[in-house]
Amino acid sequence: LEGVGDIAGVRVFKPVTSPSRTLRYGPAYGCTVEFWDEDEDGWRNSPRSATLLGRRLPSLEATAKLQVGEHAYPTLTQFTKKLMWDVDFPVDVVYTWVDGADPAWLRRRAEFSGEGYHAEAANAARYLSRDELRYSLRSLHMYAPWVRTVYLVTDDQTPSWLNTAVPGIEVVSHKDIFRSSAGLPTFNSHAIESQLHHIEGLSEHFLYFNDDVMLGNEVTPGDFFLSS
Repeated sequence: LEGVGDIAGVRVFKPVTSPSRTLRYGPAYGCTVEFWDEDEDGWRNSPRSATLLGRRLPSLEATAKLQVGEHAYPTLTQFTKKLMWDVDFPVDVVYTWVDGADPAWLRRRAEFSGEGYHAEAANAARYLSRDELRYSLRSLHMYAPWVRTVYLVTDDQTPSWLNTAVPGIEVVSHKDIFRSSAGLPTFNSHAIESQLHHIEGLSEHFLYFNDDVMLGNEVTPGDFFLSS
């Protein structure tokens, strides 16, 4: 690259727009190729900001591979070490969900509340589902791909559109987390939330989402937890 002069680097990227034209990826998702000069001692100098090892490095020859997703990239061994702020423990997500338009669930609720069941209680005007959970899961998949397992806690209900065979998502019954059946069935969200830590296999660190919570941008584990 002769004649680049004082150029510190070049940002390489390819503009991409999703078929729906709702997502656009540009320079922010590109890769910067920097031009490091060599001093009289044979060390390489960063043309811009300092690296985690400083502004000068004895060599740029790759000594290790860094695994990112399905690809391995050549790098320096020092750059493969865990940093003090890196969160490397597993993080799960827990949802609580109910199909409020399910006639069987409504009858059960009426039975235990001491109120008579009325067919109008299942009227679509009262329980209109907009599949918020579906879109919440999609946003989680897009913006938090580092989540290990998603647990969906329900009263023995499963969304008709949910493919439970997909790895990384598990439907959990209230019966599986309440230590005593005397408290079941329950229609109290606070009671259910108090038992979430009984989910079999749940990570020590987890996020609790309502089904109408959507992620609108990329997040990292460090946005929610400290590495310590």
